[in-house]
Amino acid sequence: MLEQKENDRDYFFEVEYDSEGVHCPHCSCFLLDKHGLLEKQVMDTPIHGKRVGVLFRRRRFKCKNCGKTFIQDVPELDEKRAMTNRLVKYIEREVFRHTFVALSDDVGVDKKTIRNIFRDYVARLERDRVTLAPQWLGIDELKLAGGYRGVFSDVKGRSILELLNNRKKTVVAKFLAGLPLRDKVELV
Repeated sequence: MLEQKENDRDYFFEVEYDSEGVHCPHCSCFLLDKHGLLEKQVMDTPIHGKRVGVLFRRRRFKCKNCGKTFIQDVPELDEKRAMTNRLVKYIEREVFRHTFVALSDDVGVDKKTIRNIFRDYVARLERDRVTLAPQWLGIDELKLAGGYRGVFSDVKGRSILELLNNRKKTVVAKFLAGLPLRDKVELV
């Protein structure tokens, strides 16, 4: 760590990433010339209720073997969002407990970034979700946002299985045909 600053609301750290053991990602050669220094400011998880900013200094190298240049990799960074992976995971946990605006203020990133992290997280959860047929299947409808939706529930387990965009016969039939273990259903 090169420098640390603190005020009543924030911590700020300047760090330089260790370049020992760095090799060319193109040819795996360890013979490198230092080719400049790049700085990137990112946010990290709060400490003691304060926002944390980190200025990473990382090296740019030129490979003596293949002649290509590259920037030192920092696996802890989410390059897409200018924050640490640890902060992304923190936001994914906290986004269900706080509003986007409150969480944005707590961690020091824009509320649109919080919203995008939330959307990516929900999409990942949806992609990995497996809906299994219950023993007792409930089928109903619900008028929501000006349209009727198909609702499927596990009556015995008292939980919602799926909320469809509409209640059309083709949509309902497609959901039922794709329901894993549908032979398990005893009662509808």
